[in-house]
Amino acid sequence: MTRNASVSMVLLLLFTAVSFVGCNNGPRVTDIYSTNIRKLQASYMLYLESHGFVGPKNEEEFKDFLKNNPTAVHLLKRIDVTPDIVDDIFISERDGEPFVVRYGVEGEADHAVIFEAVGDEGKRLIALTSPKEFGKEEYEDYLSGKIKPERAPGGGGMTEDADEAAQRSPAAEEE
Repeated sequence: MTRNASVSMVLLLLFTAVSFVGCNNGPRVTDIYSTNIRKLQASYMLYLESHGFVGPKNEEEFKDFLKNNPTAVHLLKRIDVTPDIVDDIFISERDGEPFVVRYGVEGEADHAVIFEAVGDEGKRLIALTSPKEFGKEEYEDYLSGKIKPERAPGGGGMTEDADEAAQRSPAAEEE
């Protein structure tokens, strides 16, 4: 199987599996990808898989792909990402700041590519297999690439704690 066929097969399997989530009273795709960090992470992984596992050079190239690539537009609709809201998913709901994105990442491994800029109460989310909160030192080590994420056994969805943290926002806490 050629690399392009392999990438196509991975994309097809990924989004077919995601399409069936929601059947039989399980969580819906839009529930799993309800936060911007998860949507942006899925978008980055789609870019990687579509470009021979080489990440976008910069934000402009990444957004252009998300807004204008017909396959990306079609697949991302399943997680409620449409071209008109692409800019919105680059902003963290928790701190209201643009995410820090590591551009140019290469390879098929699980990558730490999406980072909260400010976070909440001294902790910032990093989108690994599941977004997790980290303090300053670990955050900087992931951001610099000093720490390489390990692929979680069996894939992995968001853990309950990380899901709660990702959905926490200053506005929600004021209520």
